[in-house]
Amino acid sequence: TKTCDVYGATGKHDLYLKFTGGSGSLFNFDWWRFKEPYVGVEKSVKSGALKGNEIKVYADKKSVTLKSGSFASNNNMKVELYDFSGKMVCTLFQGKTKQHDLSFNLPAIRSGTYLVKILAGSEAFTKTINIQ
Repeated sequence: TKTCDVYGATGKHDLYLKFTGGSGSLFNFDWWRFKEPYVGVEKSVKSGALKGNEIKVYADKKSVTLKSGSFASNNNMKVELYDFSGKMVCTLFQGKTKQHDLSFNLPAIRSGTYLVKILAGSEAFTKTINIQ
């Protein structure tokens, strides 16, 4: 089993595998996969401040919009953006809000796949987005 990190790949590409070596099981190849990075949060809301609150995350060019029935206005909420390697890019929002929609302009963000992490109280929610 071999692993490696892939950085900076966005969009659709052809995949080429390069086999090197001179002896042994050079072409003993069974399968490959891309594994989603782990950033330390659950993918679904189970209880607490975000329970029962369907959160939709939209990305359009250089902006991200969160839509919800209501965000947890009694709790501090934090919205963070991570690159697909799991490195935090920036904090989009931190504080309390009663708004149903939150929009963030990202003019300096490069195109690619990102993770939006929403924290409210002791709960967390993540969503994968593509910024073009």
